[in-house]
Amino acid sequence: MSDFIFEIGYEEFPASFILPFVSQLKEKILADLEKQRITVENCREFSTCSRTALVCTGLPEKQPDIREKVTGAPKKVALNADGTLSKAGEAFLAKNKITDYFFENTEKGEVIAGYVEEKGKELAEVITPVVKAALHAANFKKSMRWADNSFAFARPIRWIMLSIDGKPVDDDFEGIKFSSTSFGHRFLSNGALQVNAQNYYEILEAHYIFADRTKRREYIKSEVLNKAAELGLTANIDENLLDEVTDMVEYPHVVIGNIPEKYKNLPVELVVKVLKKDQRYFTLCDKNSQVVKFASVLNNIPRDDSVVVEGNEKVVSARLSDAAFYFNDDLAKDFAALSERLKGVLFQKDLGTYSDKVERICKIAMFIAENYFKSLNANKLLDLMKAGEMIKNDLVTGVVFEFPDLQGIMGRYYARHAGFGSDVCEAMYEHYLPINAGDELPKTETGTILSMADKIDTIVGGFMAGMKPSGSKDKFAIRRNAIGFLTVAQNYGLNIKEVVDFVW
Repeated sequence: MSDFIFEIGYEEFPASFILPFVSQLKEKILADLEKQRITVENCREFSTCSRTALVCTGLPEKQPDIREKVTGAPKKVALNADGTLSKAGEAFLAKNKITDYFFENTEKGEVIAGYVEEKGKELAEVITPVVKAALHAANFKKSMRWADNSFAFARPIRWIMLSIDGKPVDDDFEGIKFSSTSFGHRFLSNGALQVNAQNYYEILEAHYIFADRTKRREYIKSEVLNKAAELGLTANIDENLLDEVTDMVEYPHVVIGNIPEKYKNLPVELVVKVLKKDQRYFTLCDKNSQVVKFASVLNNIPRDDSVVVEGNEKVVSARLSDAAFYFNDDLAKDFAALSERLKGVLFQKDLGTYSDKVERICKIAMFIAENYFKSLNANKLLDLMKAGEMIKNDLVTGVVFEFPDLQGIMGRYYARHAGFGSDVCEAMYEHYLPINAGDELPKTETGTILSMADKIDTIVGGFMAGMKPSGSKDKFAIRRNAIGFLTVAQNYGLNIKEVVDFVW
């Protein structure tokens, strides 16, 4: 049995490009090999920010020979009156590259037939064009050209290696000559690496490349958790961030930095968001759930970690300074009065502004409360209306403008600072719940009612504005809102038709 390694090295890809490219490459190569009668027993993919590789084993040493019967036109069409081949018969032979023919009885009568025979090609003759076709077929969100190349790719290609049974293939792709070797980490390793299908991963790891994405991801996660535990802290491991960071490095090295004391009282969610969005850092919290340190993942081993940490801390301080400015500026505003500014924020062209939406939400919420939450007293109803009038106010704050994902979360902080009661404050956040399937549900009655009112307004409004979701499009997130509405409503016995009729 034979094996081959295909590896392409490139200037660093954006993290979001890597997995789609790996998937495309593997799927295309394996599918095309199958069309060429080459079966692959095992094919393992490797990827980092700077390379993608397929290591495949258990291939036949050459393409199998084929002898396949083909049939063509009826006998009366394939032959002339004198028994010689007609133009149709000759075309059949030429098309199938055969010289011998015969006639065979079928359900449609006698037809011309023959055997197509083809000698199997050597493995290199099959694999090389398949690999080239896969590279040509690669599709990226954005591509570029470099030097005098006419070929477009996500980033400039640094090398392409193709070896079969340990022997390099002498060829090129778009003027880029195939390399006979792989390469280690661009800063930590020197020189070319001789690899084969059996030692590929081990050789690269010895030269500072964690080529296996799953192992690299696990390593980063364990390093962050272990360093946090050593400090008596808890690490916030955001799985999406972990995926992104995994695809940003080849040889991860984790260092820990400090959050400046003056920013430790900022909302935890704000600090986490700033460090995630701007720096791709993990946050470490103390027993009081305050963010006190951060973990950054380097793609290198510096001579002195402290020098890197000092630089990281300066950048973090600057980022948090901006966040603190927006947060303190928001706290200085009259939170309740921000409702007036919603009149200038468009919700949807046919459904008006967010101020219009808030007015509808309040009416729907009162309808639901009066018909399905009859035990609510006057004070609770007053809280419901107060919360309803303010639930979108944080959309016009500085922090939410910079970090839209924090809508609702920041509203809760601002409402608390303004002195509103617990139910009103919680409703600022809870009315967005559940955000995703399986997410937490609102805990307060005020938050529950406003959650249903907000979602049913979006659902009915979306249909009224002609934005019915299709199989592939749901621009107004009507499906997600419908699932969220039903998830909440099922516990309260709502007559959905009655509610929809009221909203409509």
